[in-house]
Amino acid sequence: MSDLSSVNHQINPENIKVSLSQKSTMDSSTNNQQEFQENQDTTNEQTNGNENQEKSDDHTIPAVENTTEIYYPFDPRDHGLDENFSMINYGDIRDKLIHPGHHDIQAFLTTFINTQVDRPITLLTEETTIMKLSNNDYYLLETSNFITPMLNEPYYIGKTAFVNVMSGIYALGIAECTTHRMAISIPSTIDIPTRNIIIPLITQGYLDAATDAHVSVQGIRIINSSSFLIGGNATSIILEQQILRRDIACPGDIIILTKPIGTSVAIALSQYIEDPVKRNEIIKKIKLSDVLDAKYRALDVMVKSNLYPAVLMRKYATHAVCEISTHGLYGHADVLVKKQLQPVDFVINNLPIISKMDMVAKLVGLSGQFLTGRLPEISGGLLVVMSKEHGIHYCQTITQTYGGQAWIIGSVEPGNGSVLIKNLPKIINVPDMEQKSKKH
Repeated sequence: MSDLSSVNHQINPENIKVSLSQKSTMDSSTNNQQEFQENQDTTNEQTNGNENQEKSDDHTIPAVENTTEIYYPFDPRDHGLDENFSMINYGDIRDKLIHPGHHDIQAFLTTFINTQVDRPITLLTEETTIMKLSNNDYYLLETSNFITPMLNEPYYIGKTAFVNVMSGIYALGIAECTTHRMAISIPSTIDIPTRNIIIPLITQGYLDAATDAHVSVQGIRIINSSSFLIGGNATSIILEQQILRRDIACPGDIIILTKPIGTSVAIALSQYIEDPVKRNEIIKKIKLSDVLDAKYRALDVMVKSNLYPAVLMRKYATHAVCEISTHGLYGHADVLVKKQLQPVDFVINNLPIISKMDMVAKLVGLSGQFLTGRLPEISGGLLVVMSKEHGIHYCQTITQTYGGQAWIIGSVEPGNGSVLIKNLPKIINVPDMEQKSKKH
């Protein structure tokens, strides 16, 4: 990985743009979707009204407040800390971004599963497992995840950590959470007064995100370690019929992505510009205001829950789905396509990205990895496979009802279990979001 991730980051509040109406977000999503459909062979015909939609099942879609997140950059001085304090100094971004490949993890977990003869486990994703409980018809779904501070934003790191944990459950279309515990690993090098300021901010962000998702957090575990890690563990006890099938993609289906990619590039860029030499190199190609816009668009992506898009999948007969996170778009799609019962390929022709991050990736030598979906995402979206007809309605509903965004990025074709990303995919630049100010 480039040394993008090693530079500390501090934001000047005077550079933050303010205010954005939700309508502009919805309009940009609609316009992008229309432009996208004009260039995508699989979506060149619009369906009318609600024709052929499936009726919603008994799974209730939680109420979602249709508002834009309000941000305010964390200033250590507001909390009695030294102005040079940064959570990033206590994180371990490089180790998080250079994650073991999904093939390595798959091999390890396959070996592990083969030893569990008494309690068979079905692997769903790298972080999520499901196990049939003894002597009844219920299953235990369990997921856990952790992130390291990639920004000096304690409150929003807490929110991101919660969203990241719950995505493993949401990727199965499950909204209910039976138990949820938060966990924080605190660097032993950070002094107690600083801990007493930072930990409550992280925890408040985590709990606020939980409240928004109608999840009760039963407890928190705090341990000492060499670096910051924030995350948790969530479980859900469910009946088998509540689990969405993830292995029935068929030729003619379309592939949808519910969040743009580019979070790791945008976040790393916001740190990169703090080095004067590297900053001069960057601003020759991209404006400083664009860097800040990208950083806050990435933050908006990271704290946005996958709850609503996940539950909505039940209404539109999802054939396959996975979350996009540590292993990037390609890595997670590759695991998913190999689970399909039919011999198919996932063909990806379009990439919705945080605005201008393709330019930045090229500037720092990561263009090849970025344009093939091989860079990690931080609290990314869902990759959803549906029929063309249902998929178009799914995207429209997310935009018009939820105020979110979703893009049709490709199609399912007959094949041999491969992910094929077009050599020069069509780039959809997701506009940056202006930010309102709010202190935490």
